[in-house]
Amino acid sequence: MKLTTQAFIVIFCPVAFQLLLVATLLILIAQAQQDAERNIHSESVMNECNLIVMRVFEGVGALAMLHKQQASLLTPSVGEAKDAFQAQVDKVHDLIVNDPLQADNDALFIREAQGVADLTEKIHPHGTYDSSTAARHLLVAISRIIQTEGQKMQVATKVKEDRRNLAKVVLISFAAFGIVVSAVVAIVCALRLKRMIAHMTENAGRFARREPLEPPLEGSDEVARVDQNIHAMDVAIEEILTKARNLIDNAADLVCSVDRDGYFLRVNRFCRRLLGREPETLIDTPVIDLVINEDCALADEQINKSFESILGNQFELRLKFLEDRIVDTSWSTFYSRQDKSLFCVVADVTERKNIERLKQDFIGMISHDLRTPLMSIASSIALVQSGALGNCSESVMRDLNGAEKTVDRLIAMINDLLDFEKMEAGKMQFNMAPVEMDEVIEEAFREVETLAGSKRIRLETDGSGVAVSGDREKLIQLLVNLLGNAIRYSPEGAPVTVQCRQTNQTAEISVRDEGPGVPEGFHESVFAPFESAPGSKQTSEGGTGLGLAICKLITEGHNGEIGVRNRKERGSEFWFKLTATKKNAAR
Repeated sequence: MKLTTQAFIVIFCPVAFQLLLVATLLILIAQAQQDAERNIHSESVMNECNLIVMRVFEGVGALAMLHKQQASLLTPSVGEAKDAFQAQVDKVHDLIVNDPLQADNDALFIREAQGVADLTEKIHPHGTYDSSTAARHLLVAISRIIQTEGQKMQVATKVKEDRRNLAKVVLISFAAFGIVVSAVVAIVCALRLKRMIAHMTENAGRFARREPLEPPLEGSDEVARVDQNIHAMDVAIEEILTKARNLIDNAADLVCSVDRDGYFLRVNRFCRRLLGREPETLIDTPVIDLVINEDCALADEQINKSFESILGNQFELRLKFLEDRIVDTSWSTFYSRQDKSLFCVVADVTERKNIERLKQDFIGMISHDLRTPLMSIASSIALVQSGALGNCSESVMRDLNGAEKTVDRLIAMINDLLDFEKMEAGKMQFNMAPVEMDEVIEEAFREVETLAGSKRIRLETDGSGVAVSGDREKLIQLLVNLLGNAIRYSPEGAPVTVQCRQTNQTAEISVRDEGPGVPEGFHESVFAPFESAPGSKQTSEGGTGLGLAICKLITEGHNGEIGVRNRKERGSEFWFKLTATKKNAAR
């Protein structure tokens, strides 16, 4: 039964009894009104009869005076009395004519009243009169009428008393029965609702604790539907949790949770591969027991920090694999206030660390075993070209010039690689200061003028006088790389233009060329290391593929942005944005 139906029943029962009570009261009031009208009618009849009696006595007195006075003097007053008497008789007759109980009395009353009225016919000098007898007979008729009306009033009084008692009984009965029925209905509905709510509350608590639920309530009322929805949500959440558990158990990383004291609460099956241990053996085991001695202090510090951090934490630890080898791991942690535990994802980065070590060794080898000899070769070539070791033939000088260019290109490639590695590792220092871009552009033009002259490229700038906050040498390197890239892709004799624009606190520097442009879809990837757009001259001209990647790292080191857009007419426009500063501050 729906709650609305129950509420309707609880409200309807007392209202229905009240309506019945009102109807009963209306009936009793109507009956009381009828009784009152009958009493008024009886009283009117009796009052009229009393008036007639008074007139009869007055008439008899008038007739008695015939012996002392002359009849001619009394005849007019007797006539008037007769008319008034007759009017009174007619009034009584009208009051009782329709009453079955007064039918005989009415006939007798009319007859005797006529006899009294006829006495006036006998009032003359030679007549006789018998007024006492006629009056007595009329009084008997009137007394019978009054007696009948009195009996009717006595009966009405008794009926009224009985009805009054009946009304009391009915009112009390209706009130008591209405209260009892309403109370019973309310109690039944309340107990049913209480049982349903208690059942639903129990299921809600079990749902929150992820315990098996009680059977769902049957029916279509609101509480039953809520309980059925709780069961539906429980099934849906259980399916989601099952999928999540399966996903965690089959994850390619170690997923675990750690309590405030640093003990494992839950661990997925990846611990077999990562640590060579079963998940059950790690439950209630301190994390610190798996960490090598050198990282124990770091582990304790970072785990405590993770419990205090709202945004999570990331750190690296070296763990023991069954005591015979070390596993490099990267930890990503997040504190769950609901579970009051630390959720951790532990990735195996041993291979990455090995690669990083190999890369560092490779960079060190390039720096010491390649760059140093190349610098020596470049110095030796320059020494021979200067003629310090004697004059060389023209063919030898051509070979030396070619060797010099090759060595310079190799040194530039090594320098790019070393710079990129430093910037990517965050080891490159930026000396920030106000810098005038006109001076940076002028210096960059000087460094690439030889390359530009070989293709008759015109280097142009608008000389806007924009000043930025940055590292002068890094900005020159950034601009040289962009200019070199533009010159390499521009046709012979074409212009390469550098423009500076300032908007509010941002300065935008752009390098425009008239080359083939960068195809759509490669505007982001061209800034990735060792990436190039289709049609690139990187391979043919011996580039490293790091020039634009270095430009991006330099821009990011200045908290700026870099990008490329194709020009409508022809060519591309590489731009970067830096924080502008006042020109006076750059001096």
